[in-house]
Amino acid sequence: MTVLGTWAVANIAVGSILSSKKSGEAKYFHQMNAGWNAVNLVIAGIGYYGVSKIDPTALDLFGSIEGNYQIQKILLFNAGLDVGYMLGGAYMMERSKHLAIDKKT
Repeated sequence: MTVLGTWAVANIAVGSILSSKKSGEAKYFHQMNAGWNAVNLVIAGIGYYGVSKIDPTALDLFGSIEGNYQIQKILLFNAGLDVGYMLGGAYMMERSKHLAIDKKT
């Protein structure tokens, strides 16, 4: 969680700085990058907080495996959302090309 949080903070800083220096698509890309990493920072914070509350000596093998399985389900769901967002973006890009052509005719 520390690595994810550090990565998120770095990307938020870089995205914010670069979005103020760019324009057009590049500006919006850096804004989106900062926004996505704000979500990553929240996930890292929640994960770090949750892990700090657990006493590792209190977990047996089954408890450790069950906890790992729960985290895997959450990360898989998040990956599915990421794919959905990318497909939605690809659809909007393709749709914008057709709208631009329709407006010219």
